[in-house]
Amino acid sequence: MTAKMRCFASCVAQGMSGREAYNKAYDTGRMSDASVVTESNKLMKDPRISVLMESVWETVEQNIIDDAVATRRKVMKDLLDHADNEKNRMGDRLKALEMMGRAIGMFTDKTEAKVETVDAEQLKRELDAHVDRFLSVKKAVH
Repeated sequence: MTAKMRCFASCVAQGMSGREAYNKAYDTGRMSDASVVTESNKLMKDPRISVLMESVWETVEQNIIDDAVATRRKVMKDLLDHADNEKNRMGDRLKALEMMGRAIGMFTDKTEAKVETVDAEQLKRELDAHVDRFLSVKKAVH
């Protein structure tokens, strides 16, 4: 893998579009915008780049998950500390407990969702019946 390819991959990993990354990594002064897009798409499909990007995205995804878990842990700890602190007003302590309960799904209403599959032919027949009824009412009015 060349240094320019690594630069391109790094720019994409930092959130740049393929076009922006290609412009940064390569000399595109004499290239049309369409050529830049075409070349950046070719690079994104290059196995060396795609393997590298896959590795980068896995790392980014894991970091996002780790950050979310750490944030949730911190918020829940702070809420528990607030709820346990007897110096706080009872209403504030109860609110902290309520927020914790909501965070873990204790107070969600359970609703049933009924999924009904409908045959396309049945829908067509029903639609035709409605259209026929509409047309007969329209004729009766005129």
